[in-house]
Amino acid sequence: MLDWWKKTSTAIIVVLLILFCMVNFVPDKAKAAGPYDIGVYYFSDWNPELSTYMLERSLNLYGRSDWFGGIKDTLTRPGPWGYGPIADREPLLGWYDDRQQAVLDQHILQAASRGIDHFAFYFYWDWNGGEERPGQNINNFAASPYKDLMDYYIYFVADGIWPESDWYNFMVPSFIQHMKSPSYKKTSDGRPIIGFFGDLIGRLGGTNAGVKDAMDYLRDQCLINGLGDPWILYDGYSNLSNYMTQGYDGFLPLNLAGIGLTDYVPDDYTAYSDAWNNFVSIYDGYTMVPGAISGFDPRPWRGTGYVDAPVAQVYTKPDPGKFRTTLQQVKTYLDNHPAARNMATLYAWNELGEGGVIEPTTLFGYGYVNAIQDVFGLSNTAYKAKVQQLGLTDIAPDLRIEAYPDQYALSPGQSFKIKVKSKNYYNSNIASGNLSLNAGGWAITGSSNTSLGGLAPGAVKDSEFTVVAESGTAWTKFPITVNVSYTVNGVNRTQSVSTFVVPNTTTNTLLSDSFDSGTTGSPPTGWTLNTSGGTVMIQNAPSVADKSIRMYKSAANPNYAAASKNFTQQTSGIVSVDSYVMVPETGSTKQILARDSAGNGIAGLVAFTGGNITANVTHNLQSFSANTWYRITLKLNVSAQTYEVLIDDVSKGTFNFYQSNVSNVGEVLYVISPGYQGSLHVSDVVVTTSSTLLTDNFDAGTAGSPPTGWTLNTSGGTAMIQNVPSSADKSMRMYKSAANSNYAAASKSFTQQTAGIVSVDSYVMVTETGSTKQIMVRDYAGNGITGLVAFTDGNITANITHNLQSFSANTWYRITLKLNVSAKKYEVLVNGTSKGTFDFYNTGMSNVGEVLYVISPGYMGSLYVSSVNVVK
Repeated sequence: MLDWWKKTSTAIIVVLLILFCMVNFVPDKAKAAGPYDIGVYYFSDWNPELSTYMLERSLNLYGRSDWFGGIKDTLTRPGPWGYGPIADREPLLGWYDDRQQAVLDQHILQAASRGIDHFAFYFYWDWNGGEERPGQNINNFAASPYKDLMDYYIYFVADGIWPESDWYNFMVPSFIQHMKSPSYKKTSDGRPIIGFFGDLIGRLGGTNAGVKDAMDYLRDQCLINGLGDPWILYDGYSNLSNYMTQGYDGFLPLNLAGIGLTDYVPDDYTAYSDAWNNFVSIYDGYTMVPGAISGFDPRPWRGTGYVDAPVAQVYTKPDPGKFRTTLQQVKTYLDNHPAARNMATLYAWNELGEGGVIEPTTLFGYGYVNAIQDVFGLSNTAYKAKVQQLGLTDIAPDLRIEAYPDQYALSPGQSFKIKVKSKNYYNSNIASGNLSLNAGGWAITGSSNTSLGGLAPGAVKDSEFTVVAESGTAWTKFPITVNVSYTVNGVNRTQSVSTFVVPNTTTNTLLSDSFDSGTTGSPPTGWTLNTSGGTVMIQNAPSVADKSIRMYKSAANPNYAAASKNFTQQTSGIVSVDSYVMVPETGSTKQILARDSAGNGIAGLVAFTGGNITANVTHNLQSFSANTWYRITLKLNVSAQTYEVLIDDVSKGTFNFYQSNVSNVGEVLYVISPGYQGSLHVSDVVVTTSSTLLTDNFDAGTAGSPPTGWTLNTSGGTAMIQNVPSSADKSMRMYKSAANSNYAAASKSFTQQTAGIVSVDSYVMVTETGSTKQIMVRDYAGNGITGLVAFTDGNITANITHNLQSFSANTWYRITLKLNVSAKKYEVLVNGTSKGTFDFYNTGMSNVGEVLYVISPGYMGSLYVSSVNVVK
């Protein structure tokens, strides 16, 4: 069997080989020694040879074969499921094919320029066995002219269905061949390092003993080949003692993603830093080489790197500043755990799909590698010598500047900050120097600490600029540049560092305020406050990175704690007032009001009162819990003087304006009124107006007549206006008395849309559960179907085959199709509840421009349609 090797090894041979290796081990590195040994995981998947599955999925989802599918598509805009912008994923090198030697060469230089010691290459075996999986660039390391600047080791990912015999016949020999490289990573006492991830027990005999035999074989082969006893580590994070029986020396957790999170509830990256120290205590008593994430958000990979499923674990708003906090915890761990040998491998250099992005990017520049060098005090003297020796461009200037925005998805009028960190790596003071900002014409309203004069060697200065976003092309990078001019050692020098932000909406944004740029404990800027009965202040709730305003009254006095803000008066169309709201007590009353521009008339009124959320005082929408955030959306139809309320994106009903004489909306108000007390927290206030492409409620039509402006096909029946549900709220009825071979249909075109999100919304009723009635959204020419919803045999379906839910005859349903034209996807909502997202029915369609309601040949009965609205 596979244990033949055990019969040929003896204790004497092993001991002699160990002694031989100890005597003959000579350090092979020219790098400057340092107390910390810090590396990063390297993900080699960015090429068509290794990522064939992603090419196919990207073609199906985005219409192109691209191993960066999804990552590019959510970089500056929402993707098919509304995620985005997620702007931290674009490599500074550009979108590369990592099989090219020059890519790995540049990655080595970028990492070594900050003293990073090693790459841990994800290493894959061919799915069916027999050889290394083609397309991995680990083999380019030996050919790099810069290989002496770093080491590398194998981090084996166990996937595929390769046979167990491959371990002995092919895989271990492959490991050995790599370990013989002078650049292969070893411990300070000469042990080659190798890490393992995934299900090995299922591939190596199915038992702990089977894995132990395999690891013992690997050890023996290393010794026989003069490599010493390998340091074998595993990605374990539970049942640790079990892994030790399998023959591992310790643990090398890849990223510990998910700690500090509730599944399916995205949270700020600071949740990871806060949870890391507590979690790693499980390794007490074991050897653990720590890892930590720079970020983790796999949403851009939904449908490409992942199957089409929700993403459970998401850390939002990562940045190099927050990463420094995590790195300090890793450093403290190493200082207190000598078994780790002062070594850490961090997640990840270029795991672009999941958000481990330490490599330099267009958003953060060299911020993450700067953080690693600074926290661990890493030396880059070998890199500097190589630059001088080969005449390379130095990418590690001795005045190190990094810059990035504190938020990057912005609406006109929104204030944000550009954070700048400057560190002096010269041996002399910066004699004089100043930072300036080119904000592309946007207003710079403030700055701090912009003088660099007197900055001592090794000193750091944090600076910032405050900018107000103005006009810009929606969903496109808006470049921002920090410039520095300075004098050192009598020489005048200049430097520029670029980043960007993204104007974030295709609708007309009337108001946007996240409060994140405000000063905690201060009043919010630009809001009108009434603090006659309490206070209104910015608070670090839910976190210091995601602030809110808090209205507070300590007693139920006869005065107010309120904040209001005006926006451009709207006299027609749909105005959406959206915000996140939290109250820490269920008693008392706190209110959200949308009012006219004069602040006299109330259009929409939502209250948190007595444990319930209500509309217009008398309509109970649902209960609420104290200290829980709710997304509250008021969609105000100014022309119709009605408004819909959504709670956490679920429709709770449509109501008349609170005061029927209100003819415009122009103000939002959050208030604790006289007679009430407590706290009201509000965050992320956004007011938008949608571009209406088509609207028809049929109320102005004549009952019994055809609807005006619609194209009708009555070859098999009729299409007439009816007083249903009432003479004041009419509808259009398609009717066929028999299942003949013709149509009863009504269609209407709107301005052709070739990109963005188009929402087709209508109320629909059918009078029988048998037969089939359809709602279609088609291209502008009326030839291709993009979205298709049907009422058929008692069920509501999408794309014919997807059953969404059952329906009842003579019952009105609100049917919404949200079509992402760029991604060729559409979401279906029934009565405000999402029922799923689907491919365009005809996948070749590239625009939408028509809505169609139809009873097709072979079917009969009635289809009523009311309140049709198409908006973008």
